[in-house]
Amino acid sequence: MTGTLIIDGKFVKVRGHAKKIPFIFAIDYDSHDVIHDQLFLAEDNTAFDKFFKELKQTGYRLKIVVSDERAGLKTACLRYYPGVLFQTCVGHYFENLRKLLSTRTDDKYQHFLNSLKLHVFTEAHNLQEAIQGLMLVRDNHGKEDRSVQAIIAEIHARQDIFFAYHKVSGCPNNTNLIELVNSHLNARLESIKGFTSFQSAALWLNAYILRRRTLKFTDCDEKFKHLNGKCSLEMTIKKQPLWAIVIQKLYKRKIQVPKISEIQEPNS
Repeated sequence: MTGTLIIDGKFVKVRGHAKKIPFIFAIDYDSHDVIHDQLFLAEDNTAFDKFFKELKQTGYRLKIVVSDERAGLKTACLRYYPGVLFQTCVGHYFENLRKLLSTRTDDKYQHFLNSLKLHVFTEAHNLQEAIQGLMLVRDNHGKEDRSVQAIIAEIHARQDIFFAYHKVSGCPNNTNLIELVNSHLNARLESIKGFTSFQSAALWLNAYILRRRTLKFTDCDEKFKHLNGKCSLEMTIKKQPLWAIVIQKLYKRKIQVPKISEIQEPNS
């Protein structure tokens, strides 16, 4: 694992709550494993603080977070992972641009968006090429268009979050991987129609994620073909020492390992 983490959330319906509440989860890009997940009452600073605090406790070595922009996420993450990078999801950003420029009903800016995606976020292999592509798009489409100029200026000014993926080998610039999991989860939730309590929702969601972590991959392609035939949990724990080896080391150090019958229940 290279420490590339994709984070997203799904809002679920729970009886007793006027609005749907967030289930936040994170997937390691290399192993496709759901490293951490948790159900919260609200998507706020407190939730993200707890999320990253518990993620840190797992020992996960985080280098970069790929997500859409969520209030409180970056601040909370930096509290426990100082110096970590952040990559905004280009897919979500382009969807917002399509709404802003009304490209669904007017094709005036369609060529501009296609050029922006191709020259800046697809063909560029490093930051320098991305900036060169940005300037090319500006010269071709933004000489007299203030809307285009504003978009180009925003991307250039916020290049730290638009092009962070160039700093971590193999890092994606989108959340497509976790969106796939989200689509599967949506299909299951539609048949449930909501949960009777927070506890039942948390239990079901945890079981769902655990089930996914133990299922073997069958359809991974391109650079992830090596995952086929393996489950994501296996990819995460395989580098940890086996219990047999741990016990063997304990005995070599002459450390007494108590028998099960000798282990007493803690006082209530």
